[in-house]
Amino acid sequence: MRDWLTNPMAWLAKACTGQAASPGLRPRATRRWRVAFGLGMAFELGMVALLALLPNESWLFAKVFNFMQFSHLPFIWLLSVVEPESVVGGILALLLVVTAMALVNAEAIPGQAMAVLEMVAEAGRQV
Repeated sequence: MRDWLTNPMAWLAKACTGQAASPGLRPRATRRWRVAFGLGMAFELGMVALLALLPNESWLFAKVFNFMQFSHLPFIWLLSVVEPESVVGGILALLLVVTAMALVNAEAIPGQAMAVLEMVAEAGRQV
């Protein structure tokens, strides 16, 4: 069940060769996807909250602002090209951007967790 925790490289090899794949989404997989999407949305909203709460002169505000600006650059460019003319269009575009970034974060967070697990496993083997 949780063989990716005990042996992440074997799990990754099975996933890459398609042995772990099953046709269609299982109910458990959709639940995981919802949790990942929720974590991605929480990360996105947490970054916005940090920008709203931190003083503009702090170094953390600068780091968060730069991260948000660079990670959302394709969407910023797209919105500058499209230029929604109405308030409703702007709100819909904002919701679309937040949802898209939550999906990107939902995909990135497990991958980053996997990389950290591999580094910890490698460090444990070297000791």
